[in-house]
Amino acid sequence: MKRFLVVLALLTAGLVAAPSGQVRALPPGIGPENNNLTINSNVVRGVTWPNCSTAEQEYCWEMPSVITPDGVETVMSVGALADPNQPQAGYVKGTPWTYCHNNDIESRANCLLDGNDWIEVQLTGEFTEQEKANTYRWKLRTGKFSPDIMMLSDAQRSVVAGNATDGFTLEVWAKPALFAYKNNCMMPTCGQNDVSERVSIKIQGYATMLMVGTSMTRPSVATAAQRDAMRGIFISTNAMNQSWSFSQDTFNVSATSPHFLPDGRTLTPGFVKVFLPGSYVLQDRGYTDISQVKPEFFDLKVSQASATAKVSVLNGGLLVDTGVEHFSSPNPSVKLKSAAETLAAQNLAALQQNSSAGSGPNTVPVGNHVKTTISGIKATITVTLTAKGTFTVYRKVGKKLTLVKKVSGKKGANKVITSYLKGYSFVVKDAKGKTLAVRTTSVRFARFY
Repeated sequence: MKRFLVVLALLTAGLVAAPSGQVRALPPGIGPENNNLTINSNVVRGVTWPNCSTAEQEYCWEMPSVITPDGVETVMSVGALADPNQPQAGYVKGTPWTYCHNNDIESRANCLLDGNDWIEVQLTGEFTEQEKANTYRWKLRTGKFSPDIMMLSDAQRSVVAGNATDGFTLEVWAKPALFAYKNNCMMPTCGQNDVSERVSIKIQGYATMLMVGTSMTRPSVATAAQRDAMRGIFISTNAMNQSWSFSQDTFNVSATSPHFLPDGRTLTPGFVKVFLPGSYVLQDRGYTDISQVKPEFFDLKVSQASATAKVSVLNGGLLVDTGVEHFSSPNPSVKLKSAAETLAAQNLAALQQNSSAGSGPNTVPVGNHVKTTISGIKATITVTLTAKGTFTVYRKVGKKLTLVKKVSGKKGANKVITSYLKGYSFVVKDAKGKTLAVRTTSVRFARFY
């Protein structure tokens, strides 16, 4: 099912790539236009958001903190503008740097809060190699802008809360990451022989609001329910040029950097990870619990070759490490198969094994027999009798049998419908306690929701 398509890209510090691929410098805007805004205020493009000073204020940032490797968290003293003529450089390192725009470098119009504009998510300054071990935490109050999907360097966690009536918030935990830069090293021309001209350790990215409807130029989903399920997804990478798209239930990530660091010998270290919140796994992909998901349930390709995902449970969702370790252009794609595909296939294999155990590998039972059909979380047990009589249906989990139903059956087909979960099989016994032969089992590939 095609859900939506989006192509957005970023980066060098202070640069944003337009959807067409043209790179434009965005002048940092400092001014009073976005000061003291509330939920119903208009927010101006290209002007940085201030520190929040009141409980009612929106389109602002709350004071960040730094968490050391041993877990000690300290609120940072940031936000002092040292040089108004060099805004970003003038801020104390670690100051949140956020504003909305749509790559129109001169526009100071009101931000569009329907998915046409997006917001920068950054902390100012250059970090040190030692500071890469720290985690930096901060919160943005984004008002009516819903920060549905984020792309941010070494993101560790994000929490999206609130609503358009009271205001959304985006809380971020991220580590600084090394970026390697070379002029004109763009997709798809940045290749195996490119050597970076400089490196920088930064925290930088952006967040996108999903439209509801159809758009070929901006991220969109068919329904508000789909948007809500996907809210909180993030993609983390340290690629110099980044973009992502999503269609046919697949995340396609373009990640490009020079192949070598400035010494010309060391490969540029890289990573691409995709976080899928529990809401997406359960509501969109149809699983009943994230623990059901296994690495083999992902279709993962790196440099157009199949790969095995490294999957870990993180903050109620799944973090998918694509295995990318260096650049230039690995461009991974990630798809979590639906529960209807993965669990139904497992169920079929288990039921076929049970069938073989009950009837023998080459026998076709005659007389009274049983056919079990699985459709999602529903099981239909069809018991065919040569004459009317009583039979009993049991659910088997491991070695334990649990009564499902006792039936006074007619001659011919008798159906019993019950619930089905992974690990269930069914046993049918006649009035004398003899187990009836299993003739066939089948699974219909249907969604669970």
